[in-house]
Amino acid sequence: KNAASGAAPLEALSPGPPLGELPLCARTRGARAIASRPACLGSGPAWMSCVAVRLGSGGRCGRLAPTERLTAGIVRRCLASVVRGGAWPGLGPRSGLGGHSSTAGPRCGRRPPLGQLQQRRALHLQAELFRLFLRFSPMRLIHALAAREASRLREVALAEEGAGMAEVTALGRTAFLASNARRAEAQAPEPLYSADLDMLFESRVFAATLLRARLPMLAIAAREQAAAKDGSAEEMPAWLGIGSSTAFFDDRLRRALAEGTRQVVSLGSGFDCRAMRLERPDGTLFVEVDEGPLLDFKMQRLADAGHGPYPAAIVRGSYLGLDLLDELVKVGVDPKEPVFFLWEANTMYLPPERARSFLGALLRDFPRCEVIFDYFTEPVAGPGGPKKTGCAETDRDLEILVRAVGDGEWLLVGPWDSELAQRELGFEVIEQLSLREVVRAVRGEAVAAPLLQRHRRDFEVGLHACQHFCRLRPGRGGSVGESTESAGGDDYRGGGGGGG
Repeated sequence: KNAASGAAPLEALSPGPPLGELPLCARTRGARAIASRPACLGSGPAWMSCVAVRLGSGGRCGRLAPTERLTAGIVRRCLASVVRGGAWPGLGPRSGLGGHSSTAGPRCGRRPPLGQLQQRRALHLQAELFRLFLRFSPMRLIHALAAREASRLREVALAEEGAGMAEVTALGRTAFLASNARRAEAQAPEPLYSADLDMLFESRVFAATLLRARLPMLAIAAREQAAAKDGSAEEMPAWLGIGSSTAFFDDRLRRALAEGTRQVVSLGSGFDCRAMRLERPDGTLFVEVDEGPLLDFKMQRLADAGHGPYPAAIVRGSYLGLDLLDELVKVGVDPKEPVFFLWEANTMYLPPERARSFLGALLRDFPRCEVIFDYFTEPVAGPGGPKKTGCAETDRDLEILVRAVGDGEWLLVGPWDSELAQRELGFEVIEQLSLREVVRAVRGEAVAAPLLQRHRRDFEVGLHACQHFCRLRPGRGGSVGESTESAGGDDYRGGGGGGG
């Protein structure tokens, strides 16, 4: 209640000396005492709940006891680490939301002249305390603390990155989310593309927004790990889904270029850098269409990192609100020649009728085009929020994450009905695949088969079971689907080189 009413920030607490200013031995002793001595915790859950209430109330519950002061300092530092993307030992990433470093947390102030082993022990003890805080604090207080800290840290980040980032993150919230997810490919045993460019689009403003989802999901993960009998419930690696999806679009673009297409248009491109990341034959025109502030931010970050002029023509604005044919002709696209349209990670955010209407106009105006896109089906996507998917974890995580990114708004409003769209628009399907088939295609049978078997349930129910891919072109003489390729054919299975 106090968090919702705008209570004082956590700095209003008086926790004594900052944790980083204490000698490391004192920090280690205190954390060890809290983490390993039940007498110090009292009843455990009740004591951690008390700390959570005091943190969430802005210090209005009276003075903090010495043990609570140490806990408050550690929790605040852990929260800051989560926003910066740091992965605390033993917490690990969840659903692509964790940090990408895996061995150490943030520095705690001045580093004393002690051995690395002692420092690692201190960090692990502090991480264990944070885990206890997440595990035993009531979820309503975890959500309240997450929302409050997200708002406060967003203001701090806006002061550092500039007020203009408010507009950029508002327009590009799904672009930031996709860019964060694509970085997971770096953790794959054999990465299919380089995620180095995506690292340039890190924003503390968006990271603060994401804290609203990350903190509750870390709390849920801590409780599930404690409840698991073996303590090691394995999650599907994030790169298996988003990494395979990105590599599939890369592969199909390479194929189109190899077959002679020299015009490529990325619709709602966000932070997609294929124009820079993939090799293209001479004479290829690459066009990106998206909101102006978002594309300007992308090009500025690339320029600041030393990457030369961006090798794509830019059309600023929402492709749904533009006269797209006219705008593309202005930048040099010839609608009578072959055009390859990338429509990646867009349809699920559009009402189905709007998406079908746009696709119909695209196929009419560019009679020699190919369009490749991905889509979600029900029950994951829908105007009223997700229906039950058969996987409780997916239902819960989707609700937390999507509404956090959407600032309470449900974003996945567009379930795609492929049969209905084909009947209405008369297009010709070249290939239509599930995510499972895409994983096999881009990673090869030897790598994909054991992973798909190990994470079989993830592809049977939930988010990944509802994700599909389609490549199509305008109908030829009313013969719909005549040249549909088989997902199991030899020609299909050869894709997936690294997109560097």
